[in-house]
Amino acid sequence: MNRQLADDEHSRNPMSVAALAVRMEKWLSEDWQAVLFEEQEQPVGYAVFQVGADDYDPAIPEVYLRQFLIVRERRCCGVGRMAFELLKTIFPPGSQIHLDVLATNPRGQRFWESLGFQHYSTALRLEAK
Repeated sequence: MNRQLADDEHSRNPMSVAALAVRMEKWLSEDWQAVLFEEQEQPVGYAVFQVGADDYDPAIPEVYLRQFLIVRERRCCGVGRMAFELLKTIFPPGSQIHLDVLATNPRGQRFWESLGFQHYSTALRLEAK
């Protein structure tokens, strides 16, 4: 699923499935958490996130949602919205949620905006020539 996420968002990430699995194992051995979403005991998506505190007000919990994927065949039928609502129930109450959407992923951007996310910053990149 991690490879599907990278492909669907048109990421530059060239990692193989095996390399992605090693990276995921490393994250999960550190302070990242993952959730697998299922329908009728079949995986339909996953999320990877980290809970911390707001940089300017440590009393406010902040969640960085690093990865969120719903498999292609279950998109556009409310599964992503339901999965995200379920995911929020395990976050600390009052959490601010931060995530990044690649500029190459307008579909993802529209999804997050439909859930109420607003633009906060813009990252720019200058490619080496």
